[in-house]
Amino acid sequence: MNDLIEIKKESIGGEAVNAVNARDLWRFLGNKKQFADWIKPRLDKFVKDVDYVRFSPVSEKPQGGRPAMEYVVSLRMAKHIAMMEKTEQGVQVRDYFIRMELIVQTEFYQQIPKTLPEAYRKLAEMEEQKAIMAPKAEVYDALMSSEDLVDMSEFVKAADIGFGRNTAFRVLRELRVLRPNNQPYQDYVSRGYFKLVEQPFTRGGEQGINIKTMITAKGQEYLIKLFDGAKSVEIQLHTV
Repeated sequence: MNDLIEIKKESIGGEAVNAVNARDLWRFLGNKKQFADWIKPRLDKFVKDVDYVRFSPVSEKPQGGRPAMEYVVSLRMAKHIAMMEKTEQGVQVRDYFIRMELIVQTEFYQQIPKTLPEAYRKLAEMEEQKAIMAPKAEVYDALMSSEDLVDMSEFVKAADIGFGRNTAFRVLRELRVLRPNNQPYQDYVSRGYFKLVEQPFTRGGEQGINIKTMITAKGQEYLIKLFDGAKSVEIQLHTV
């Protein structure tokens, strides 16, 4: 089946994000539970107005009941839900969402493919453009040759991305790579892009632990591509 779930730009938490209708996702996955019973435990794992929004369609109430609630979920949340199903349909839609996430986050295409074959073609186009879009080879080689972790200040200086640490943090928060406290979401830690390092400190005679976000060599490669796309298309980079 080539026709998958439609991906649209929707407003979640005041931001326009790529998202899908949760009921469409449920239908495609073919779960036997009623939609309301299926969606409720999945919502518990995410944050309202950050990962999803709830709304009631403008329609008459069904006989003897309340209007059905609908949910729009972010592309990232939809991918995780598909992974939880552990079915053939779940694998197919997860594969689709993973490719969409790569396209959206790396190249910021405004026209999102609607089918799996389109996604593969778009990824093939990205491969052909690598030589043109790759950042400075010397900087890249120098960064990748080091096995040491670097913090954001060290990264922006070495990579010469054209803006400072604060702007880099802000962009990564907007892209939902980093949390509001500048620590990465678990998904990006699992991918090997970041490590959280504990740093003991003493202040006012009291000891404590500070958690610092450090970037791996693999993460530096990812961020160079990500920031290159941000500069060219969607993210306004104002130096802070």
